[in-house]
Amino acid sequence: MAQFREIFKKSEDGFANYRATLTIFDAVFPIEGADRLVRAVVCGRDVVISKDLPLDNIYVYVPVETSLSHKYLSKNNLYRISSESYQLNDNFEEVTKMIDEGKNLGELSNMGGFFEKNGRVKQIKIRGVYSQGYIVDLPSLAKAYPIIDSLEGDFNDYVGESFDVIGDEIFCEKYLVGGKKLVHSVVGDQKHYKQRSKNLRRASILVPGQFSYHYDTAQFADHYKEFFPTDDVSISVKVHGSSGIFANVLCYKQANNWFKKILYSIFKPKEYRLLYASRTKIRNEKVYDTPKESKFFYGSDIWAPVRDLLEGHIDKGMIVYGEIVGYVAGTTKMIQKGHDYGCAPGEWKFMPYRIVSVDRNGRRKEWSLRDVVKWTGDLRRYLAIEYKYEDVDKIMSCPILYDGLLGDLYPDINQDDYWNLNLLEKMKNDKDCFGMELQEPLCKMKAPREGIVIRINNDVTPRAWKLKTAAHYDLERKSHDSGEVDIEEES
Repeated sequence: MAQFREIFKKSEDGFANYRATLTIFDAVFPIEGADRLVRAVVCGRDVVISKDLPLDNIYVYVPVETSLSHKYLSKNNLYRISSESYQLNDNFEEVTKMIDEGKNLGELSNMGGFFEKNGRVKQIKIRGVYSQGYIVDLPSLAKAYPIIDSLEGDFNDYVGESFDVIGDEIFCEKYLVGGKKLVHSVVGDQKHYKQRSKNLRRASILVPGQFSYHYDTAQFADHYKEFFPTDDVSISVKVHGSSGIFANVLCYKQANNWFKKILYSIFKPKEYRLLYASRTKIRNEKVYDTPKESKFFYGSDIWAPVRDLLEGHIDKGMIVYGEIVGYVAGTTKMIQKGHDYGCAPGEWKFMPYRIVSVDRNGRRKEWSLRDVVKWTGDLRRYLAIEYKYEDVDKIMSCPILYDGLLGDLYPDINQDDYWNLNLLEKMKNDKDCFGMELQEPLCKMKAPREGIVIRINNDVTPRAWKLKTAAHYDLERKSHDSGEVDIEEES
């Protein structure tokens, strides 16, 4: 017999938001006009399932835009019966024989599933309801991975546990456009944040403990059961752009001649420098080098213009995290297709959403979202006083939609055993307070609101949770269908 983590593992380079989860159904609701289908809430998402599916069983939930392994799909004959993919199923010889006997592929559709060759889980709309994931039953999992039968104990003991590796084989991974694959080894959560932090130690100019990347934002749907009515929260708009980090932090001085190199290597003098970075990479680490334009996603450095604007306005020890939206400066290329946030072609905006102060000894202080918004307003007012009206328009304040106790958000919800579920249901469909599933009013173009971000005020651990709209996931699906790559997957 084997322990759970000897069988179900988390890969090193896998994304936490694209792992499978052992789960039970949180709730089941009827679908109007659908006698044989119901809407199940599983891991906080809506999934359309057959009414005949046993509701008390344990299942595996796989989120949208995740690719399932060929082994699982093949063993369970889940590839679509089409000229391109039916050969991937285990029953392909039987299907081939029936084709030779005169059957056409349409007549044999019930011998396969609906997955394409890439094994991608898509959000689909069934009877007016978005189905946001795929449900795997344990017998079908064991068919592909017999090792799970050797698990010591009961699966009920592991409900809520996530994984993307079974044994030593990948079960699921984030879908990447163009058939790209990740290289995997086993580790835990916040891996990509930890890897980015590890890379900082290799940067020659950085004084340890000064600069830090933004943490990985978790899915609210995965954690909604962990919240309480007494939580003091700030809920803000999630905008669809590209991450930018601008930090006035202590760095080791760089030398531009051999004499200074020797001198600096002995005494290691320090100075404050304004660094700027994408979500994963510092862009101006070497003060005497100019980053090559060809190295950027759009062939242009979208972070440098923001750095130029903020220079002189970020105090020593401040790290400002935010989102760049609109267009690549001076071009008609959009940072995120369809989401202009009031920008004309060639224009951009920067929206700060997090600020951290760090002293010379590396002690850190997290700002509240209220203080971040105040700092943003003060910056806009200063620019206006200096008659830099064009620059004022480039700084965008983070819209706070709610600030207070979570229990006061919807006073009509009874604070009983179902409070968390009812809270989630209300939030993900709240058009009045959060604009969920509506067009983004901050944009001139027609584009769906991406969602909202939830933070606990004065939280001991800096963290945030995102709740995206089904409309945004549908936009993401269409983008992936057309082969478009998101800048956030590259930068």
